Amino acid sequence: MPGIDFFSLDNSGLDGPDGVKYASGLLTNDNIVMTFYNPQGGTNTQNSLTVPLDFLPDVIVIKRSADATPAFLTYVDTKSPMSGGYTIFNMFTTEFRLDGAAASISKTGFRLPVYAGNTEYFWQAFKTK
Repeated sequence: MPGIDFFSLDNSGLDGPDGVKYASGLLTNDNIVMTFYNPQGGTNTQNSLTVPLDFLPDVIVIKRSADATPAFLTYVDTKSPMSGGYTIFNMFTTEFRLDGAAASISKTGFRLPVYAGNTEYFWQAFKTK
C-alpha cells in the first residue's frame, strides 16, 4: 500500500481538473452608490463590491457574511441568458445586466451591485471552463 505522500492533491486529482480555478474571501465594501442598469436599460442605484482577481471567473456568488441564509445574494453566471447583448444576473430580487462598465467582470477582478454599503460580504469566484 502506498504511503500518504503518494496521495498529494496533484497526484490524486483532488485539486480539480486543469483550468478550474476558485477564490473566495471576506471583504467590507465602502458606502459609494453607483448606477447599475436593468435588462430594459433603466437604472437602479446600489452599493457595489469590487474584488481583485487573477483569473476571469464564470460564476460569482456574493452574500452578506452576517446572514445565515443568503437572503441578500448577488449571483452571476456568465453563461446565463442574454438580453440585448448583455448577460442578465440577479441581486436579491432585482435583475441587472453585466454591461462591462458599472457591472463588470474581467481577468483582474469584478465589480457588482450589493445590497448595502459598509457591510462585510463573503464572495466566491469560480472558473469552470
